[in-house]
Amino acid sequence: EIVSASTVTGDADAVVHVRARDMAHLEDVVERINAEPFVVRTRSSVVLTPLVRRPDVPGPAS
Repeated sequence: EIVSASTVTGDADAVVHVRARDMAHLEDVVERINAEPFVVRTRSSVVLTPLVRRPDVPGPAS
């Protein structure tokens, strides 16, 4: 399901990080996101191999 969501610069308005059990689950999540009235389109990318993970790095101050 949705792990995080952020607004971004560039062509996209937002990036949503989804964790799915399998491709069928990912498809279900994307379909539910697309069903939201404020969503015009989605584009998906699948992470094959994480290169860097820094879970202990704090996020930006609120």
